[in-house]
Amino acid sequence: MLAGEVSGSNKFRYVCDESAAVEDCSGTASVFPAAIAKGSKFRLSIDAASANEVDELRPISSEVVGTDPSGAWVCGTDGIAGFVAFDRNGYVVDYVHVKVETPTRLAVESYGSTITGYDRSAGSAVSSATVRVGAKLNLSATPFGKSSAPLAGAVPYAWTPDTDGIVRVATLGSPTSPSAFVTVTGVKVGTTRIRVEGAGVSTDLEVTVQ
Repeated sequence: MLAGEVSGSNKFRYVCDESAAVEDCSGTASVFPAAIAKGSKFRLSIDAASANEVDELRPISSEVVGTDPSGAWVCGTDGIAGFVAFDRNGYVVDYVHVKVETPTRLAVESYGSTITGYDRSAGSAVSSATVRVGAKLNLSATPFGKSSAPLAGAVPYAWTPDTDGIVRVATLGSPTSPSAFVTVTGVKVGTTRIRVEGAGVSTDLEVTVQ
């Protein structure tokens, strides 16, 4: 979703850890997102071919409420956030608009027993899941907004299993940088539920252990 391109040669790139960790937004996404989740953290950059002529990226709309200590941007309201790229002489060389939406629901995706580099393209949406005793199942959460498109941005997630001990849930990432991805291990035969919360919304997933 590029808009502006004043110079015709520059390209903005969306940058965020695709595992949706809270603190680290260092990886470059494969596509520019259709929309960013309100309140999430994200970065923008200029591609390598244009980086030498760009000295500064600056927000030009009230939707952008500032940055966190790592330099990631945060948008606080729905709308269209604007960013401008300036060269070393202070001239505008490019600009881009980023759509910001309030998340309205969470979707859970399954990646089976193995996952490589938090590759979201390998997942499939699920409303329930099955895992054998002692086996592992990798899941992730993705927020969606009113446009029905998945929302980008780094959002903290909390995964909570029932207290019946049927499954064990291990959040990937770290306590200070939790991920949208978790590994579920079957502990004993039965059916239970897991709740995931993030971006102001939540959803439950039924898990059967065989």
